[in-house]
Amino acid sequence: MPKISLRNTLSYLLALFAFLLPWQTIWIYREPVINGFKWEFGTLGYYATEGLLWLCIFSFIVWYWRQKKGSGFQFTFTKDRIFLLFCLLFTVYCLLTTTWAPDPELAMQHSLRIMQAIFLFLMIVMGAASWKKLASWFIAGMTIQSLLGIWQFVTQHVYGSVWLGISEHAVEAGGTSVIVGEQIGRWLRAYGGFSHPNIFGGMLIFGLFLIGIMLIQKNLSKKHKNMLIAASLLHTTALFVTFSRSAWIAGAGLLIVAFGYPFLIKQKNKWKNVLFRLGVYQIALITVMGIMFFPLMHTRLFGTSSHQVRSVDERVSGYQEAINMIQAHPFIGVGAGNYTAALITQYPDREGWKYQPVHNVDLLVLAELGIIGVVLLIAMLVAYLRLGNVTYALGVLIIIACFLSLFDHYLYSSYVGMISITLILGIFAQKSRTSVHTLSTFGPKTDHS
Repeated sequence: MPKISLRNTLSYLLALFAFLLPWQTIWIYREPVINGFKWEFGTLGYYATEGLLWLCIFSFIVWYWRQKKGSGFQFTFTKDRIFLLFCLLFTVYCLLTTTWAPDPELAMQHSLRIMQAIFLFLMIVMGAASWKKLASWFIAGMTIQSLLGIWQFVTQHVYGSVWLGISEHAVEAGGTSVIVGEQIGRWLRAYGGFSHPNIFGGMLIFGLFLIGIMLIQKNLSKKHKNMLIAASLLHTTALFVTFSRSAWIAGAGLLIVAFGYPFLIKQKNKWKNVLFRLGVYQIALITVMGIMFFPLMHTRLFGTSSHQVRSVDERVSGYQEAINMIQAHPFIGVGAGNYTAALITQYPDREGWKYQPVHNVDLLVLAELGIIGVVLLIAMLVAYLRLGNVTYALGVLIIIACFLSLFDHYLYSSYVGMISITLILGIFAQKSRTSVHTLSTFGPKTDHS
């Protein structure tokens, strides 16, 4: 029986957090209505997992203080301390944006979530919970989401639940994400427990990537491998029925990596490699589903329905609005989380549902935080990369995240998107640690379970 300690407790809390993160249970204390419609991105509330994350953060601070108590302090500019300094400067700058943001409460909420993301990354990299434990629990949570998403597509209805944080979506209702065509009618895209199919698709990609990394670990039992392969096929099925084009392309990239891995490690018999075999199984599954739902897939990829044309036009106009906003506030931006608040100030007569962030994380961050914020963010990332933790797997993950950020905003604009990408990056950053010196300010490198 494992010893009960603050560190072990923190490890279990983080694992529980990774498992529950996909669920969107939230207590809303401000739900504004603009021009007769709910202003979604002006909503203020606390997620259930957010409370759990704060508990992890406070436990981490106490544990860290106990570890360092009485050890003395000698200040030197090490690489890890420079990284910490830029983390602090970036967090403080985000908090400062509340002084000039159109909606200070909204800026404070988003800034605190950025702070949570940074603390989460630091906790994982320090080894507060092993990367294998966090990856396993996140995969388990997303497998439940996969089953839910498949059921939603089969029944063509998303049943709402306040306690699970799921909003109801009917295929015939306006505002529901659907595939529309003259020959096929209206088909509901799978949401899982998320607010949009694109977010669901992105989280499934992260789950698939973690499964791939787990499968190539040594000393993995056959039973565990089979469970991971089954979870991967469920993830792939759910990914298909999200009909998220950006997630599909990212998934194609993962397949290329799976097929290329045996060549990377110079394995002669490619069929003996579990990733190569998994790639074959996934191709077969996708082919069968593609044949079954070919009209839907063709419409989604090449359709010219008025629904899709309008969606493309809205995205293009959103890019131009973001550029205009950046030009108007180039240095300090409009404030963290305040992109849509700035749009309301600039275009007060629109329907409320039209106030949405630009579908590009780079433009969104630049518009909200300005050049100063972006420079601090880049400095923080460069400071971490200088620690020497970049591996092939982490590099692939960063490329996938950058690709997804080009076509949507949820990796920054939504709590679950920002925290999920931080969780996944933290997992791979811990796995990629190459020396005991790495982040030595925080503590020794560990891989406990």
